[in-house]
Amino acid sequence: MTFASSLNNNFNISFGIGSFGSVIFKVNSSYIYTFDELSRHVTARFADHEVAGKKPVSEKTGEELDEITFNIQLNNSYSKPELELLKLNKMLSSGAAHRLIIGTRNLGKFTLREFEENLTHVGANGALLFVDLSVTLVEYIDSFPNNAKTAQREDEAMRGRTGKGGPERLPGAPPASKDRSMTPLHSSPDSEDGNDER
Repeated sequence: MTFASSLNNNFNISFGIGSFGSVIFKVNSSYIYTFDELSRHVTARFADHEVAGKKPVSEKTGEELDEITFNIQLNNSYSKPELELLKLNKMLSSGAAHRLIIGTRNLGKFTLREFEENLTHVGANGALLFVDLSVTLVEYIDSFPNNAKTAQREDEAMRGRTGKGGPERLPGAPPASKDRSMTPLHSSPDSEDGNDER
């Protein structure tokens, strides 16, 4: 028995652990819904430029979205596995972003990207008794940086003028087909006979 469980049983103390959208992590004498092995994966993105005869030159180009994984164990004696699985399925289907709160820490906005459920014990009539879950959340960014917004607006404006982005005609390119004359050009008889005067 854990220290938290012992306190709950003897003193009816409730612990608010955190939340992710409609999923509330908490522990009390009659309800246990928490997680373990929470891991946050943070990655920088680099471009390595080849240099003849030397090691590549590394250039940081940005950061990848953070990824958080954790496990949940649902016990029919202290939670409602069917209800909690339904919440997760709805959350996954909607693609909505939610803030992940752990204790007093706001870890940011995340989307539920995947979860794996393992039905370890099933009771009569298919009732879920024990369910092990592996959950993956990915950071959610809902706006572009200013320079990306500017580039996007310029690209959209160019597509509006030409229909496909980029300049309408490249320098030195022949006229567009709609601007070319449809009348065929005929050579004079003299030029065909090789007798044109210069």
